[in-house]
Amino acid sequence: GCKQRIFTGLDFVFQKFDNAIILEEDCLPVIEAFDYFEKCLNEFRNNEKIFQISGSNLIKPLSNGSMNGFSTRMNCWGWATWSNKIKEVDLIEKVFLFVVNNFH
Repeated sequence: GCKQRIFTGLDFVFQKFDNAIILEEDCLPVIEAFDYFEKCLNEFRNNEKIFQISGSNLIKPLSNGSMNGFSTRMNCWGWATWSNKIKEVDLIEKVFLFVVNNFH
């Protein structure tokens, strides 16, 4: 089904690229979202606990005011990941990074 198709599509992309930003067909991100994805892809590349960076933030701000946090839930509306991490994916047990979707 749909889950399997995501991985076959990503297999194709990762034959050519080391990382990718994946958007649903109805996503319309602002330009700052791509800057944030790029920053996080570089910053968390070697962090084994982080499988993906989400472009949607469905969590409340943390006590320090940050909109960044960790979750075991994946959001597919707009996200980024690395080729080496997608090969090892276990969608239930990985930790995902939620990032700010509050771009102006």
